[in-house]
Amino acid sequence: MKGGRKAMKWLAWFLVFTLATGLFVGTVGFAAWAKTVELTVLWRENPLEIDTMKKAFEAFTAKHPDIKVKLISTPGGDAGEAKLKTMFAAGIPPDIFASLFICGIVDHVYNDMVLDLTPYIQRDKYDLSDFLPGAVEKFTFGGRIYGIPRGGMPIIGIYNVL
Repeated sequence: MKGGRKAMKWLAWFLVFTLATGLFVGTVGFAAWAKTVELTVLWRENPLEIDTMKKAFEAFTAKHPDIKVKLISTPGGDAGEAKLKTMFAAGIPPDIFASLFICGIVDHVYNDMVLDLTPYIQRDKYDLSDFLPGAVEKFTFGGRIYGIPRGGMPIIGIYNVL
């Protein structure tokens, strides 16, 4: 059980560092008893982004074969938001999803769809200075950080709480 938690902690910070280099991924929690876990990522259909993410996930799973990454791509805008809401309604929300649909982070915070990353950033003393000035603030609401910038753009990955 401890090894699984250690792997999950490592995965969480790997994903944050991946974001810092312009690749998208976020943080995730898994069932401690599972031998193989699956991380579901919902992202917009953008061939360059999807290709980059697939390469990052392949490199990650090569080092962590007990963690599978399932990438689901969807159109952005209304169609992407509908897919996201349908997944939540069906009880199978993605572990990580993009902020590239219609609703913004405030909507996701109010709908209890995201995790406050602030305590993890503070606990692990994660250095946010790697990001452009003001970039993290785009994903801060009520003094709490709910997302990490993808590169220098105001695009975030959001961790669902279910």
